[in-house]
Amino acid sequence: MEALKDLAKKYPLALVSDTGMTPGRLLREHLKRQGLDVFQAFSFSDETGFVKPKPEAFRVALEALGVAPEEALHVGDLPQTDIKGAFGTGYPWAVQYVGLREVNGEVKPTAKVQDHRELLSLLT
Repeated sequence: MEALKDLAKKYPLALVSDTGMTPGRLLREHLKRQGLDVFQAFSFSDETGFVKPKPEAFRVALEALGVAPEEALHVGDLPQTDIKGAFGTGYPWAVQYVGLREVNGEVKPTAKVQDHRELLSLLT
């Protein structure tokens, strides 16, 4: 949690999420209750109508932040939606978080991390 707060002091953060059973409205409330109200923008599929890997899912968050895709880094756990979608939107960096598995034919991330705290050293 502290790593995300540290990142938010240096970088604008957004959350891009394909919502399933839990709508974006409830996810915002949950983040706030957990002390993770560090995100400045959100792109929840139930609100936008766009799911990853569609570039529109990522662009909603980028536009809200006023950030160009070329200046962005995406962190996600699923290569076929998160990593593929970020690269397809024009992000130069797409980091795979937690899901360290390799499957033949999957798009390869720029980097892999096992813990969100590793992002701090990756960005410095």
